[in-house]
Amino acid sequence: PRFFPPVSPDLDDWGLLRGEDLAAAEGRERQPVIDTSGTLPGSAVAGSAQKPPRPPRQRATFTQACQLLWLGDIPADLASVKRLKHVLWKCDLPMPQPHIRHVQRKGYRASKAADFGAQCADPVAKSRRDWLGYAFVAFRDAAEAAEAKQLLQGREVCGGKWKIRIHDVPGDWKSSIKEPPRLEPGRDPPLGEQLFPRSVGHTKRAAAVARHCAAIGIVLEGRDEKQLATSVKSHYQQHPREEVCVHGHPLPESLVAAALHELEHTRWNGVGAAQYLLLYHGKCNEGYTALAKICENILQWADPDYPCTMVAATKNYSGSPHIDSSDVRHQFAVSFGKFAQGGELCVECVSQPNKLWVVNTHNRLARVDGRAVHWVRGFDGERYSLIFFATNPADHEDLAESCSTGWIPDAVTNQ
Repeated sequence: PRFFPPVSPDLDDWGLLRGEDLAAAEGRERQPVIDTSGTLPGSAVAGSAQKPPRPPRQRATFTQACQLLWLGDIPADLASVKRLKHVLWKCDLPMPQPHIRHVQRKGYRASKAADFGAQCADPVAKSRRDWLGYAFVAFRDAAEAAEAKQLLQGREVCGGKWKIRIHDVPGDWKSSIKEPPRLEPGRDPPLGEQLFPRSVGHTKRAAAVARHCAAIGIVLEGRDEKQLATSVKSHYQQHPREEVCVHGHPLPESLVAAALHELEHTRWNGVGAAQYLLLYHGKCNEGYTALAKICENILQWADPDYPCTMVAATKNYSGSPHIDSSDVRHQFAVSFGKFAQGGELCVECVSQPNKLWVVNTHNRLARVDGRAVHWVRGFDGERYSLIFFATNPADHEDLAESCSTGWIPDAVTNQ
């Protein structure tokens, strides 16, 4: 995935308390920790100690789940996101492919299915006490969910292997989709997440430690990675990274107006305030044809020769720092909407990791590289974004710098 939800604010990627610096590691009293993340469905109750210095993030809230449907009695060999997508695609629904939010492979025994009002299609499986799975599937709105339920309820698929059973997900159900907490306007994620994102593997985290140590002059010899990470974090707490403000190139007003209008009227395929969808460049995007055309117009204005594979469209999406490991070259980013006090795209400088590009993409197109650590600064209001990126290995380019400050769109160059 290109975007990662905010992680727990208690610990950084190295298991260090947020308030723990080098002096604390040497014996000074640590600050107590507060858990502002709430409790995820199925998880244990979170702790309640306090950490006064850091203002808490906005608390997570449960969203209304009117677009969610529960699909049950899924045979174990079909209970995966990939297989379920294929089954729904074969059902040929008169709507865009719904978004599968969660699949539970071992939900309940087949012998217990009747207790929930089901009629197991395979009596042999029932006698074997096989597991049946269930899934939560998101539709763009309640009307689309109701239409899908009418078409799929009781339908036998895969040669009669699965008789689909569907229930609505009530909006007040405590296990409904939980909306992740958003950053305060103008604020960045915790420093530990910025430096060492959880989403990257051990090799890249080790490389990040070495890169930061080289930039700030910390000796690597004789110290393990966790000690070095603590030292790096402590250094940046005392000497914050330099922020370099960069402005993307202004989009023509006609493109801004068209994109904002279409994004505001898009039927987002998901649940909650934060929405995300992928458009495939050069392919049919059923239900999003107008938006795909606008994306094509923006790309033609910026760089007609860019080998774009997909476009990520988001609404109020707030994710933790991450890298786009599937990218093979630079990307283009632009944001729209009525938001203030934040919303900039923050990208770590490749050549100088103690420097941070702070890119203004509001109605402006910027050329950045998602293979460097990046995130969106907290904002207030409604923010939409379009990210144009390439994933074809044949179009690979080495990572030179994470922000192209001197880039000019082709349409402007050829005027």
